[in-house]
Amino acid sequence: MTKEKKVSEVKIRLTLSERESWKLKAESHGMTLSNYIRVLMQSDEVKRSPILKRTKRDYVQADPELLRQLASIGNNINQIAKAINASGLNDNIELLEVLLKIERSMQGIRNAH
Repeated sequence: MTKEKKVSEVKIRLTLSERESWKLKAESHGMTLSNYIRVLMQSDEVKRSPILKRTKRDYVQADPELLRQLASIGNNINQIAKAINASGLNDNIELLEVLLKIERSMQGIRNAH
């Protein structure tokens, strides 16, 4: 039986601590990191993240009119902020604080719906 040559490469980004942790796990099983990842990827037992378990049923349908209104308000706020920055009035901390409060309120409304 001829062993198939490995010519394809998959790249992922890890922190140094993640790489070291994975390498130690592989070594504890007497494997190289590459072999360890191959074995894990071929396994049918995958622990899914709670985020990945979500389905369309898990999301509440938002009112399209509400979303349109929020988008319109957000556009207006962006235009106000752009005008403030262009006019050089961005030193007015009170005005910036008000804009930040409006933005936070909009995020809260968006998250609630």
